[in-house]
Order: sequence, then structure tokens, then C-alpha cells
Amino acid sequence: MEHLYGKSGQKLTQTCDTIKIGDAGCELKRFAVGCIATVDVIKQAAAWGADLLITHEPTFYDHMDNKNNTDAVVAKKWEILLESKMA
Repeated sequence: MEHLYGKSGQKLTQTCDTIKIGDAGCELKRFAVGCIATVDVIKQAAAWGADLLITHEPTFYDHMDNKNNTDAVVAKKWEILLESKMA
């Protein structure tokens, strides 16, 4: 992420464009792109073998993607992402 931000010539101090889960240093062989990280999108990306899932909307519904530990859908997304080892 820092490499990409460095290309802009600007220093971003606060951004929602971050790795939410997984290994930020993993080697990328396959990545998937989607608008919204629904449970089905996450499952499909994992089944396809994606190492990284890039989405436009926040993964966990909060703009800065703070994880709501009481939401069942958030918990399911977290579980699938952990099992898949996808970032």
C-alpha cells in the first residue's frame, strides 16, 4: 500500500484503503476485484484462489472498516477470510 501511495507524491495520514485481514506481505498470484464484499463474493474469490480481494465499499460496513464484533454477517465474513488466508 505504501508503494502505491508513494506514487501519488502525497503523504496520506488517514485512509480507509488498508488491509483489513490477512498477511499484507504475502505474494500476490491472483487477486479479485468487486464492488461489495458480500459473503457470496468472499466465498467466490476464495474458491477461485484469490490471494487478495479489493473492493470499493467497506468490508465490514463502517467507513474506516472498524469490525463490529456483534454482527453475525461481519462474523461470517471474518471467518471465511481467515479460513481462506486471503487478504
